[in-house]
Amino acid sequence: MYNFLNDEIHLNKFKKEKRILLKVAVGTPNNYQIGMSNLGLQWVFYLFNEYPTIKCERFFLNTIKTVESNSNLLDFDIIAFSISYELDYLNICYILKKAKINPFAKHRQYNKPLIIAGGIAISANPEPVADLFDVLFIGEFESLVGPFVNKIIKHIQKNSSKSEILKELVSLPHLYIPSFYDFKYKGILISTIKKIFNEAPTRVEYARSELREKPSHSQIISKNTTFKNTFLIELSRGCPYKCKFCLSSYLSSDFRKVEYRNILNCIEMYKNVIKKVGFIGNAFSSVDYLEDLCNFLCGRNINVSFSSVYIGSLKVGFLPWLTSIQHTFTLAPDGTSERIRRFINKKISNEEIYNSLKELIDFGTRNIKLYYMVGLPSENSRDIEEMIDFIRDFAEEENATNFTLSVNLFVPKSHTPFQFERFCDEKEFKKKMLIIQQGLGNLKNVVIKHKNFKDFLVQAIIARGDRRLSKKIASSFSIPTFLANVKEFLCNYNYFIDTLEDEKFVPWEIIKN
Repeated sequence: MYNFLNDEIHLNKFKKEKRILLKVAVGTPNNYQIGMSNLGLQWVFYLFNEYPTIKCERFFLNTIKTVESNSNLLDFDIIAFSISYELDYLNICYILKKAKINPFAKHRQYNKPLIIAGGIAISANPEPVADLFDVLFIGEFESLVGPFVNKIIKHIQKNSSKSEILKELVSLPHLYIPSFYDFKYKGILISTIKKIFNEAPTRVEYARSELREKPSHSQIISKNTTFKNTFLIELSRGCPYKCKFCLSSYLSSDFRKVEYRNILNCIEMYKNVIKKVGFIGNAFSSVDYLEDLCNFLCGRNINVSFSSVYIGSLKVGFLPWLTSIQHTFTLAPDGTSERIRRFINKKISNEEIYNSLKELIDFGTRNIKLYYMVGLPSENSRDIEEMIDFIRDFAEEENATNFTLSVNLFVPKSHTPFQFERFCDEKEFKKKMLIIQQGLGNLKNVVIKHKNFKDFLVQAIIARGDRRLSKKIASSFSIPTFLANVKEFLCNYNYFIDTLEDEKFVPWEIIKN
């Protein structure tokens, strides 16, 4: 196994007592490069290691054993997964089986390791993996970690049974213990959700934490991540724009920004180590101190990395400096036409997109990525033609600039205004992509990219799936196998991808948001 420690810079040295009371392994069901690019995972690693009596190590799909000590996962009291993407669900059981751990919670009668999970995918709809986990965290972890570890340590010292531990944990808010609930079905539909343990809450509320004085930030800097050798820091949570397809806009609720002085204090702590800073947050480019922060970093010879920039959020006076340090920019119009963008509550006109692109190019940008989404409710061929006309005209006008058009397929997500909408079928998607390819494929400075339809299909099935999918996930280590297993179970995928009626019980009914 490759020793990732050799390429890491650890920003904090955690003081530990001689007697460790709790051993935790945290990881993602994806490889090291993806997992360590996830600020959420790094922050959970920090939150556990803050405790002098807790030893926390990391694992990934391509390590299985822990990075720090090459220990087996069975050696830990808790195995914690941080899960952000539906496609990663297919890797959970691979990791557990490689670690010689039964993937199904009901077959794990021993009191450790306790298998837990959190992250935005789990918080949105925990049911597809409900049978695999002992405890699921719903919402933001900061407010949960203290009460959780205190109860766990107490019961480990008492050598309590798994049943006793779970019954104790149910008193904590924002924890979902799937084994305390029974889902009944009528045909393929959910008919009732019944509590097995009376003390369990009828619904589990999503946790929203007050942003700490110390903002979420990288604990480890590595060259082996998507954001190579970059210090990541969270500027905001939630999103003020409320696009109707966006999970973060509705699950995280209110838009919150980290106080400017807290950002400065955090960066000052690591000023001798940081060479490059990446900003994290769905709407980080909308914080009012962004320009001041970039000037502060520039004064200390620290580079800045932007991900997607919200159209119209950057001031013209700020662009000369910004374009001098970053040569590729990503903008996300999302909707293919002005009509669609109004419908999804993304209030951006073609003129505003044009002006934003023109400003970036006028200040020297020569590589631009554009994110669009097809298959949104009410979309028709005229909407797609409008996008094609806009991009073609602009690309021909700015023929010295390279454009990458990334086309995604709309996937209905729980808790959003579009949670009941249908998912586009493969024939429709291929037709839409053919129209785009025919309209833009002959332009030398435009590259069109999109994922395989089956990737989107798996996301759509899992995003609105129920706990009957747990068995299919447990026996599927690839997308084709998973789809074949689901099709065998239901004859087709329509139950998960057709328009849902409001009055039906939905799997995520258990989550109060």
